[in-house]
Amino acid sequence: SSTDYRNLFNISIKPTDNIVFLGDSITHFYPVEMFYNNLPVINSGRQGYKTTDILKELDSLVYQYNPSKVFLTIGINDIKEDQIAKEDVITNILRIIQEIKKHRPNAKIYVESIYPINNSEEDKIVRDAVDTRSVDEIISINKKLEEEVPKLDCVFIDVYEDLLDENHQLKIEYTKDGVHLTNQAYVKISSKLLEYIAK
Repeated sequence: SSTDYRNLFNISIKPTDNIVFLGDSITHFYPVEMFYNNLPVINSGRQGYKTTDILKELDSLVYQYNPSKVFLTIGINDIKEDQIAKEDVITNILRIIQEIKKHRPNAKIYVESIYPINNSEEDKIVRDAVDTRSVDEIISINKKLEEEVPKLDCVFIDVYEDLLDENHQLKIEYTKDGVHLTNQAYVKISSKLLEYIAK
C-alpha cells in the first residue's frame, strides 16, 4: 500500500547522524523512507543475503555511507535448511560488528534479534519458506546474541517478542508468507527502533 507513515514517527535527530539499515530481504523490503521523515536513512538490505554475504560486502553496504548508526538484522537465511552451523551464524554476526567497529569506530551498532516465523496452517503461509527454518534455532541464536553483543559495546534489540501472537508465532497480520513482513509489522518494528534512532 502507499500509506505514508511519516506522521507517526516524526522526529528530529542530530544533523550529523547517518543511519544504515543492514540485512537480508526483511530489511530490503523495509520501506524506511515511509517511516523516518526527512531522516538520513539508507537501506542496505539485500534479498537472500546471509551473514557471509554481508561480511564480504561491508565496503559497499556500510563503509561508503560513513554511518553514525547501523541497525543489523541478519541470520534467517543462514538457518534455512541448516546450511550453516548455529555457532557460525553467531560468530559471523560478531565478526560483522568487529569489522564495522574497526573501519567505522564512531558508528553505534544495534543488532536486532532474528524475527519470528509463522509455521501454522493459515492459508497464506508458504510451506517452503517456513518448513526449512527452525524456531528453536532462531530462539537459541537470539539468546546467544543477547549475551554476546553487549560485550562488544553494542546494543542488542529484542524485536522477536514484540511480533509474537499468543501461540508464540509471528502474528498472522504481520506476515505475507510466514517469514516476510507486512507494513503493519514494520510499524511495530519502527516504533521499537525509534527510541534508539532518537538517542
